Amino acid sequence: MPDRSYQSRNRMSLDLEPPKRRIEWKVRPATPADAEAVDNLLRDSYENLLKANYNEDILKLALPKITKAREELLTCGTWYVVEDPEDGSLAGCGGWSLQSPAQAEDKVFAHLRHFGTRSDMTRKGIGQAIWKQSWEDITKLSRDGTKTTLEVLSSLTAEPFYASCGFQKIKECTLPLSPECKFPCVLMRRDPCQLEERKDPE
Repeated sequence: MPDRSYQSRNRMSLDLEPPKRRIEWKVRPATPADAEAVDNLLRDSYENLLKANYNEDILKLALPKITKAREELLTCGTWYVVEDPEDGSLAGCGGWSLQSPAQAEDKVFAHLRHFGTRSDMTRKGIGQAIWKQSWEDITKLSRDGTKTTLEVLSSLTAEPFYASCGFQKIKECTLPLSPECKFPCVLMRRDPCQLEERKDPE
């Protein structure tokens, strides 16, 4: 016969466990004062997470270029940082602009830019919190009549994340970070019609 007293005790211990609390991440626009903290965040994120999809030679050339906060993002008002509610340190960053990462003058598409999550805080909803804020911004643009097709030059590592936000792969390509470094990435796009057809991600 099964030990019913053990099963009862086990159920009681489960009942006594407090429910997991959903973290309410604080998302705010970045400012130039965040530059050093953003540098540290991007360095930690990309050095640790990108090595799952990129070899050491590519990262050695690319990391110095992609782990620096960009001035135009720190001042645009639509690029965000996420603060850890416990100690105020930065846990993530990202946002969007009407300028592409390749610096082209592109006023047709909005581009998601420079997302990063602290390597010890992945899968905690940080990226989704930034995406939700960016999505609210783009939705407001749509109501104003502005075309809201979204693009992102995703790293190979981040492709599943952007797919979860409704982006579709257009093609594999490279981002020229320097004459010596052509960084492999994925061009992804989300069309305006999806503003109505797709619910916000959880």
